[in-house]
Amino acid sequence: MLGNGQSTSPSNDAQFPSDYSLRYEDNIHAQYALTQHLGIKSLEAVIGFSMGAQQAYYWAVMHGSGAEPFVKSAVAICGSAKTSGHNYAFLEGPITALETSIDYDGGKYKEKGVVPTKGLRAFGRAYAAWLTSSEWFRQDLYKQWLGVGSLKEWMYPPEGKGSFESWDAEDLLTLAREWQAGDVGAVGGDGDYRKALEGITARVLVMPCETDQYFDVKDGENEVKYLKKGTFMPIPSIWGHIAGGGANEADVAWMDGKIGEFLSAA
Repeated sequence: MLGNGQSTSPSNDAQFPSDYSLRYEDNIHAQYALTQHLGIKSLEAVIGFSMGAQQAYYWAVMHGSGAEPFVKSAVAICGSAKTSGHNYAFLEGPITALETSIDYDGGKYKEKGVVPTKGLRAFGRAYAAWLTSSEWFRQDLYKQWLGVGSLKEWMYPPEGKGSFESWDAEDLLTLAREWQAGDVGAVGGDGDYRKALEGITARVLVMPCETDQYFDVKDGENEVKYLKKGTFMPIPSIWGHIAGGGANEADVAWMDGKIGEFLSAA
């Protein structure tokens, strides 16, 4: 995924756009070009989690229409075809925590040879409460997940152990802004995400988590209404967003089974 620090990103390419203009369709264009270079004639399934789920929707809109779609099936795990206003607003919290930190210094930290550690740790704390669900916190499951002894220990990990501390700040902001801009209406449906979804002929499995605070289950329930061949199958878990990312073994087993059934029915 462009901008993630592994592929072409602000942290490793001086020519990378510095205005946070990267969009999901840029990733799909690059990925599709690779399939053409490799001589791939079709994709049986595009499966993604979170921002990867949003890319799965984009794949379906951009290459999953017509009588013989290039993408046969798409599986969107804990994602949405359009980033909701609530989701957008949530992201402003961690973004602002990073951008207003003293060591980020309005983006001048690189000129000074500084790593904005305070800002990156603040980004993680602003993100933390939204990652799972209120019931997850009620059951103190952070102790099970990371082996910490208290909530404070999880929120304030030792120096160098923060969730986003190893990230490059510009990579992180690039992805956050891309996430906020997610809307398949940008690549289909004349700007209307609903019409864009209606144009998909590929099979689509919409798999939100019932307690996801980013990509609300109701977003998926609404979006599947516009899909010709859509299947709605929410994950019954209190692990919130990270249920779809493999954080809990029971959820992984459930998802593997349901996705297997969906693909086998093609």
